[in-house]
This record gives sequence, structure tokens and C-alpha cells, in this order.
Amino acid sequence: MDSNISDLDRDVLYLSSEISAYLTEREGAADTFEGLVSWWLFRQKMINIEEKMRSAIQYLCTQGVIKKRTLSDGSIVYIACKT
Repeated sequence: MDSNISDLDRDVLYLSSEISAYLTEREGAADTFEGLVSWWLFRQKMINIEEKMRSAIQYLCTQGVIKKRTLSDGSIVYIACKT
């Protein structure tokens, strides 16, 4: 990428790429501007970051920063360890 491109232009190019990728994967998809902002891009980011979040949480558990507790209903919560 050209080093003369401003940060705003980089953001615009990045978002353009994200929108294009989303639409390419979902033929016939359509939405309003608000829908694109609030649903599509946010959801895509969440999908992309989920695995990294799992790894980060596991790392924090192994470092003793947080601990994992399984509740009676089977759900798992993470608790900050006392320092």
C-alpha cells in the first residue's frame, strides 16, 4: 500500500474490502447502511475474533490471571484472580 495514503484512506480501503468480502460470500445479500454497520460488519468481526478470544482466555487461565468455574447448569464463567 502506498505510504502516502492517509489513515482515513486506509480505513476506507479496509472497510471496502470487508464489505466486499461479506457480499461476495452471500450472493444476493442486501441491507441498508444502518444494517451494514450494525449487523454485517460487527457480526463478521465477532466471528473472526472468537478463536483468538478463546486462546487469550486460555492463556490468562494458565498465567493465573483468571480462573474458570463451571456452574451447576454447565455454563462457564471466568473470574479475576486476586493479586
